[in-house]
Amino acid sequence: MTSSQPIETETIQVTPTVKRYLDALQEYGLLEDDGQRINATGESLLRALHHFLGGGEISVEVVTEGSASTVESLHGMLDQLQRECPEVPRTSGTVCY
Repeated sequence: MTSSQPIETETIQVTPTVKRYLDALQEYGLLEDDGQRINATGESLLRALHHFLGGGEISVEVVTEGSASTVESLHGMLDQLQRECPEVPRTSGTVCY
């Protein structure tokens, strides 16, 4: 569906770790077409997540392990997010996780 009206954008506040994590996801290939589209595997994972959030049961299998340094880097950021989020006041309007 196309429209002659421009799409309105919104600005959200995120913690520095969230920003680094989102940038890393893009850098490591989650997005393609200059960051305009989620790649096919990423889209499949998100669609499976929707089933999980809807009460369904899903299964995720790592078929071939990725680069250890990339995996460790992303795991480290995710772990840091889990430690930091409880410290961000909910009333701040900042997206943490």
